[in-house]
Amino acid sequence: GAAHEAAKTAIVEAKTTAGDMTSPEAIEAAEKLLTPQVSNLMESLKKLLEVQKITSGEGAKQLAQLSVTLRTTQNQVNGELMKLRAGKTRCAANAKTKAADEHDLAVLRELLPEATQKTNAAEDAVEKAAITSEMIQTSGDDMEEVRLAVTQTEQSAQEAQKALGEAKIHVNAKIASCRRFTSEKAKQQAVLELGKLQAALQEAQNKLTPLKTVRQDFIQKMAAQKVVQDTLEKLTPAEVDVDRAGDVTATLTAESSPETLAQIEEAITTANDKVNTIMKFLASKKATAQGAMKEELGKLEERTRLSVTRLGEMKTQLRQVTEKAVADAIVTEAAQKLQAVRDAVKKASDAEGPFLMGLEDLTLQDTLEAVKACEAASTAANTSLSVARMFIATKLVEAKRFTAELSKTSTEKLKELQAEVETHLKRLSDLKKANAERRGTSTMREGERLVALAEQLSKQVVGEVQSLLDLSKLADMSMEDMKSTLQRAATGRQGASEAVSAARKFVTNAQIECKGKDLGTGITVELTKFQSRLAATQAELTKLRRADGQVEQHLAAKRVTSEASTLLSTAEQKVTLLEEKLQALDEISERVKLEKEAEAKKEAEAKEEASAKKEPDEDEEQQQQQQQ
Repeated sequence: GAAHEAAKTAIVEAKTTAGDMTSPEAIEAAEKLLTPQVSNLMESLKKLLEVQKITSGEGAKQLAQLSVTLRTTQNQVNGELMKLRAGKTRCAANAKTKAADEHDLAVLRELLPEATQKTNAAEDAVEKAAITSEMIQTSGDDMEEVRLAVTQTEQSAQEAQKALGEAKIHVNAKIASCRRFTSEKAKQQAVLELGKLQAALQEAQNKLTPLKTVRQDFIQKMAAQKVVQDTLEKLTPAEVDVDRAGDVTATLTAESSPETLAQIEEAITTANDKVNTIMKFLASKKATAQGAMKEELGKLEERTRLSVTRLGEMKTQLRQVTEKAVADAIVTEAAQKLQAVRDAVKKASDAEGPFLMGLEDLTLQDTLEAVKACEAASTAANTSLSVARMFIATKLVEAKRFTAELSKTSTEKLKELQAEVETHLKRLSDLKKANAERRGTSTMREGERLVALAEQLSKQVVGEVQSLLDLSKLADMSMEDMKSTLQRAATGRQGASEAVSAARKFVTNAQIECKGKDLGTGITVELTKFQSRLAATQAELTKLRRADGQVEQHLAAKRVTSEASTLLSTAEQKVTLLEEKLQALDEISERVKLEKEAEAKKEAEAKEEASAKKEPDEDEEQQQQQQQ
C-alpha cells in the first residue's frame, strides 16, 4: 500500500512539475520523480506474488485485489513516463525547428531586397515600352512618326524583355535555393514573397508580349486597312444595290404585273449575288487572318450580314406575292384543262347519237364508222382527262411548298377540280364500256359475214372440183369443158383462199383487240368459233389443193388419150398410104426387073456379036454392067 500511495503522489507531483511540457528542465525533473516508482512497484508486485502463493481464503482475495491495484498504478506510472519522454522529444524538435526558422528567415530577408529590385526594374522597363507604344496611336496619319514610334517600341520591348528575363532567372534561382530550407516556415514565407514577385513578372510579361509583335501588328493593321478599303469598295456598291432592291420591293403589291415581279426579282438577285461574293471574300480572308485584321474583317462581316438579312426579308416578300400569282395561275390553268375535259366528254357523249336511234337500223359500215367516231372521241377525252389529272396531281405537290395559308387555299381549290375530273373519268369509263359492247356486236356481225362468205366460196369450189374428180362425168366432158371447169375451180379456190385470209385477219385482229379491251367473254368465245370454222374451211381448200394432182392426172390422161387417138388415126392413114406406095414400088420394081432382063438379053446378044472384038472391050463392058 505504501508503494501504491508513493506512486500516486509521485504522479501528481510529476504532472505539476512538467506543466504544459514546453520546458525540457521541468520534464527532466518530473521524469526523475517517476522513475524510482517503477522499480518500487515491481518489487512490491514480486513480494505480493510470493505471499499469494502461501495465502488462501479471504486473505488471498484481498491480495488479488491489491495486485490489480498495483498493476493499475504501475500502468499509470509507465503512461506518464511515456508522455514525459514524448514531450521531451517534442521540446528538442521544437528547439531545433526554432533555430532552423531563425537561420532560414535571416537568409530570406537577405535575398528578398535584390529580387524585389530586379522585379521592379523589369516592371519599369515594361511600363516604359507600353508608354512608347502609345505614341503609335497618337501619331495619327504621319507614317514617319508611326514608323519611328514602332522602332522605339521594339527597342523598349527588347530592353524590357531582357530585364524580365534576368529578373525571372534571379527569382527562379532564389526559389530553387529556398526549397533547400530546413524550416517549413521559412519555405512558406519564401514561396509567398517570391511568388508575388513571380506573379508581378508574369503580369509584366503578359503586358509586354503584345508589344513584342508591334511591327507585325503594324504591318497587319496596314494590310487590314487595305483589305477593309478593298472590301468597302465592293461592299458600298452592293449596299446601294440592296437599297435599290429595297426601294423596288417596297412597291410590290398583289396586283403587280409579271414584268414588275421580274424586275424586282432581278434587282434582288443582282444585290444577292454581290453580297454573296463579298461574304465569300470575307470568309476566305478571315480564315487566315489574325489579330487586327481578323477583328476588322469581323466588323465588315457583321455589316454584310445586315444586307443578307434585308435581302432575305425581300425574298420572303417577293416569294409571297409570286407564289400567290403562281397559285392563281395554277388554279386558272387547271380550270381550263377541266373545261377541255368537259368539252371532250360532251363530244364523246354526242358521238353516241347514231346508236340512240337503234343499232339495228344502221348498216354495218355505218355502225363501224359510228363506233370509230365514238372511240376517237373517247380517246381524245381520255387524253384530256390524263393531262388534267397529271397536271392537278403535280400542282398539288407544288402547292405543298407554298406558305401555309396559301398552300391550304390552293390545295382546296385543286382538290375540288380533281373531284370533278374523277366524275368525268367515271362518265367516260361508262361511255367506253358501252362503245366496247357496240364494237363487240359489230365485230361479230362483220366476222359472221366474212366467215360465211369464205365458207360459201369454199363450197362452190368443192362442187367444181368434185365434177372433175368424177370419172363417169369426166368421160363425157370435152377437153374445152374440162379446161373451163378447171379454170373456174382455180379462180374460185383463189377467191375462197383470199376470203379465208381476209376473214382470219379480221378475226385475229378482233382477238387482239379483245385482249387490250374489255369486250366481254362471249365475244372471245365466238371469235374462237370463227377461227375453228375458218380452220375447217381452210382444211377443205387444202384437200382441194391435194386433189389438184388427181384432176391434173385425169386431165393428162384425157389429153394423152385424145392425142393417142389422133396419132393412131394419123398413123393408120400413113400406113394405108405407105401400103399404096409399097404396092406401086413393087410394080415399079417388077417393071425395072423386066427392063433389066430385056437389056441383059440385048447385051448378051450384043456380047455374042462383039465376042470377036478385042478383049479390053469386053472387060470395059463388064465393068459397066457391074456398075449398073
